[in-house]
Amino acid sequence: MRSEPRTLLAKLCDRDKVTYRRFDKRFNETGVRLFGNSPTNPTCGETQFRRWTGGKLTGLPGPETCHVLEAMWPGHTAAQLFAASPADDPQVPAFDLEERVQMTAREAHDGADATAAASISDNTIDELRDQVVSLARRYHGLPAARAYEAADILRREIERHRDRTQVPFQQQTLMILNGQTAALLAVAAFDLGYFPSARTLARTAAGGAGCGRR
Repeated sequence: MRSEPRTLLAKLCDRDKVTYRRFDKRFNETGVRLFGNSPTNPTCGETQFRRWTGGKLTGLPGPETCHVLEAMWPGHTAAQLFAASPADDPQVPAFDLEERVQMTAREAHDGADATAAASISDNTIDELRDQVVSLARRYHGLPAARAYEAADILRREIERHRDRTQVPFQQQTLMILNGQTAALLAVAAFDLGYFPSARTLARTAAGGAGCGRR
């Protein structure tokens, strides 16, 4: 019989179906976003990940590591993430069916469209634009932490597609969408009380919007 996760971090990883490989990728990407591409960025090996999720950590990791984890799961402090989690934690809402279906649809689309071509389909850009508009419309009905996470997932998806096209018009359109997503992230960060990050994201959003006026 499978035992209950011993930390809130473990429970969040179970909820979001985050394996070590996915955790490591997301951890590194978040570190680069926060601190730039530096060899001194915090890392997490698989053994360390097992200790973190298994409740075997004494004290907390370094401040940079804590900052990365708090950015990965907005709304939770590092102390909360490493604390034992009750079986029924109201702070850990399960994804609803609609979100799970949307995630599956995005993953399936990525798999079907994963080619090394120098451009992407117009349908892909239309779908990304629809997702940005949909999230903006739903924002005020979502908890700020969940809205931030949804916007950050969308931001990474847009950036991934930017890397796959060399068509100037598509690049420009994706930069505009990226700016709009950054605006949603700025609002969510402000609502969560992360004011310096909110200002940084707002400047990023303004830069993305400026691309559309050139």
